[in-house]
Amino acid sequence: MPCEATRRLRRAGAGPPRERDRERRLPVAVQRKGACRVGTYEIVAVLRPDLDEAGLGAALERITQRITEHGGALKSQERWGKRKLAFPIKKSRDGYYVLLVFTLDPGRSAALRQLLGLNEDLVRFAFGTHHPKPVAAPAAAAPAATPASSSTSGAPVTGSTPAAGQPSTPPAGPSHV
Repeated sequence: MPCEATRRLRRAGAGPPRERDRERRLPVAVQRKGACRVGTYEIVAVLRPDLDEAGLGAALERITQRITEHGGALKSQERWGKRKLAFPIKKSRDGYYVLLVFTLDPGRSAALRQLLGLNEDLVRFAFGTHHPKPVAAPAAAAPAATPASSSTSGAPVTGSTPAAGQPSTPPAGPSHV
């Protein structure tokens, strides 16, 4: 089933009803398979330092409201707290950092970016695609206890000692002969 943008573009096209001609008039993004995919985006925002906790919550609520108005859905929100800026921005040396991860139709991201630029609570923001951190594979199970490590003295075994008849291995490094 085509998404709303595809249907709207197809309805707007006039001319012969042949599917081939209609598809030729559509933008390349709509012609591609999966053009209605929803992208995952993130915003790292720096908010004004003079906001109190209630003001900060209200500013974040307005930002998330703008995201949902544009057809997006908020996935996660992380407050990083008040931090010092590398250089003054709008006469401020500090700012509240926030990370917002959300899904949005790629065609609506430019309009959202423009609207967020008009928000007076935002000192600065970075808008981009979200690339989640790779999840580390679970650690391998602890190796089974070796017979050498189960000594009766109770002291931890730090290394293995050579057997009585075997020569010890020389330490690695340059030899002074």
